[in-house]
Amino acid sequence: MTSEHNNQPLEKRKELQLRIQFNEFVKANVMPFYRSFK
Repeated sequence: MTSEHNNQPLEKRKELQLRIQFNEFVKANVMPFYRSFK
């Protein structure tokens, strides 16, 4: 197994984690604002 092949799942996991963090951020910051704006 090449090290490159080894690193790929980690990158994907990192990407997924970032996406989840972003979703949480949006939920925490945008949603209350959106509700009050409505």
